[in-house]
Formats: sequence, C-alpha cells, structure tokens
Amino acid sequence: MDNGAFCVKTKVYTMSCSCPRRCRPWQGKFISRSGRTTEITDLNGRKYKVYPLSQTSYGEPDGLFGINCGHRPRGVSDGLFTKTSKTSEEYGADDEELYYKVCKQRELERKVRKSKTEADMLDAAGDSEGARTVRQKANQYNKELKGYCQQNGLKYRSDRVKTYGAIEPKKTLDKSDGSGIIKVDRVFRKMGNTGAFSVLPEKMSKKHIRDIADKFGFDISGLTLNIDMNEELLRMPFAGEAVPEHIGTITFFPNAFRSEEELIRTMYHESIHVEQFKEYGVEYVQNHLEEFEKLAYEAENAFIECLKKEGKL
Repeated sequence: MDNGAFCVKTKVYTMSCSCPRRCRPWQGKFISRSGRTTEITDLNGRKYKVYPLSQTSYGEPDGLFGINCGHRPRGVSDGLFTKTSKTSEEYGADDEELYYKVCKQRELERKVRKSKTEADMLDAAGDSEGARTVRQKANQYNKELKGYCQQNGLKYRSDRVKTYGAIEPKKTLDKSDGSGIIKVDRVFRKMGNTGAFSVLPEKMSKKHIRDIADKFGFDISGLTLNIDMNEELLRMPFAGEAVPEHIGTITFFPNAFRSEEELIRTMYHESIHVEQFKEYGVEYVQNHLEEFEKLAYEAENAFIECLKKEGKL
C-alpha cells in the first residue's frame, strides 16, 4: 500500500453533521493521497474501498479539511488497524436534524465574535463607553449561545467565540490623591523567551500553543498541556511526548518551539498518540511502538501537507 493512505476521522464531534455538506460524505472513508491504493484490509480481514484524494472535495472552501471542517486524517497501514469511525451513511435520520442545529450554533458563534471584534475596535479608537455597550451585547449573545447549546445537547466551544483584540489593562488603586479612583495602567507583555531559550522564536507558553492551534484550526480541547523547561532537552532530538501515565496529557519540549511548523507538527503528532492510547491501550501501543510511531508520522505529514496546499503554512 502507499504510505499516504488515511482514514477520515471526526475529532470534535462523533458525527459528521458538524461539518460542511461537501466534507460530510467522506466521514469514516479511506483515502489515498497518491491514488495508487484502491483497497485496504483491517486486523479482522475485512476489506474497505480506498478513494483517491483527487476524487474528494479537498481543496474547496466548504470541502474536506476546509472551513469549519472538524475532520482529521488518521494514518493506517494495511492489515494493522481497526476501524472505529462510522461513515456518514451509517448514521441515522437524526444526523440531518443535528446538522441544522450545529449550523444555528455556528451562526450564534459568529454574532458573538462580531460583537467582540467591534468592541475591540472601539477600545482601540478610544471610545471606552461605546466598547462597554457593545461588550455587554456580546455577553448577552454568548449567554444565548450557551443556552442554545445546553437545550440541544451541543458542546459549547469557547475557542469559536475567541477574538484577539486589545489586551485587558491592569487596574490598580491610585492612592496618590486619596481619591480612591482606580487608575488603568498600560501593560507590556513579555514578548519572547529568555535565558537558554532565547534562541527559540516561538514563545514557550500554553497560551501560545493554544493560539497556534486556533490559527490552524486544530482542536486541542480536552488535552492537558505541559511544557518541560529543562535546558538539557535543547540538545536532544525530541520535541514532545504524549504522557502514557496520564492519557490526554501532552508535554512539549523546548525544540517544539523552534518554528511555528514544528509546534503544530508536535501537537498534531502527539495528539495522534493520545488517540492511539485511548483506542488500543497504552501497553499494546508501547509493545508495537515502531508501527504506531510510523502511523503517527504519516498522519502528521498528511496534515501538514494539507495546511501547505491551503496556503496556511
């Protein structure tokens, strides 16, 4: 088989309905980047059809791995995998209803983001009163969104209503004149790494990791992030680790912060190992580490290639 074969898997939701219509048909299907592989067999000897990537909706804005697509490729090797993701055809009639519910959720999320962005712009223009009014409106929209999600059994996604506007100012009590008036100070954030880590261009912080994940549309909700600040790791050829003792935890080593690409590669690669631990068990994965490592690299390279083709990286 060719090394570019992968299974399309939904990470954020268990159903394909959360994604645009043109990517939904490829939920749970096997796809080959080169188009050379036409059939693949799982651990139980069951055969599945493999489709060429060129036959999918990949490359279209509302297509596979496009805008609002919650899918991700999962690398597979012939005879060494079990299929766990359902196809769109295997979901029931409720799929269509849930699709429209999620579409409404996206509409409410856009209203929240729009109001937050407008408030940030007013803040930047010096109109604090106008910004306060609009921010109150954004908070109301956000309450409506949370209520809608709760009523319809949907997951509230805080990352989808996040904006990157003005930094919230630090408030201190000005006692110089005894008035008790709160004074707002300008805040200057530390812009880079220090000491031995000053050579690393990407900021070593959990917030920066989340910002990069948001930038490339990669969902890391549910994962616990750690950063190992051991300077000795700079000399070692490792960028991160999915912690087997705490499934769902990823530790980033200093070398993960050598570039934006290395950082997104690390979080994607290690998240694949997290999925492997959950699906096959830690002991089985570690006993077949070479094969599972190969699958993780294949999925990682497929993901990065998609980002580059879309011009995002």
